[in-house]
Amino acid sequence: MEAIERGEVSTGIGAYVKALWALGLDQELDLLADPGLDRDGLALELSAQTKRVRVRTKVDNDF
Repeated sequence: MEAIERGEVSTGIGAYVKALWALGLDQELDLLADPGLDRDGLALELSAQTKRVRVRTKVDNDF
């Protein structure tokens, strides 16, 4: 908890989860992990699905 208060960059995510749990705010973590609420991720996924890629093959004219 002291590392969080000092703002140390090396503080692990587990420390933040414990702090949220102690404050009774750990239910909010479900919102962070919900892929349906990730607008940027959904936009990237949809844009990748709409693009078609054609792979060129080398023509072998050896008969």
